Amino acid sequence: MLQGPLHIDKLAAKRLIFVRALHKVPEEASLRIAVSSTKLYKNAIDFDLFFDSYLDKADLSYEANGEPVVLDKESAFRLIGSTLSLDEGGAFTLKQEE
Repeated sequence: MLQGPLHIDKLAAKRLIFVRALHKVPEEASLRIAVSSTKLYKNAIDFDLFFDSYLDKADLSYEANGEPVVLDKESAFRLIGSTLSLDEGGAFTLKQEE
């Protein structure tokens, strides 16, 4: 199985299962994470997170902690070593390795 640049921790993976069920996301849809070109503050980046059934031939597709993930080339490069997790308020956040 292909290991991708982004890891999803267990809490975020559980929340994604809930979000999928709540919003009746089609089973074939993957989690797409698109990174903004602007870095907001140290070790945090601006990103969009949504479910997507479209896969471009240049996209990277893999599974992280049971969740199918799709990243465009720029986002994949910028997310190397990052982890999708939940903050104290329960919102999704990306943590980058220092």
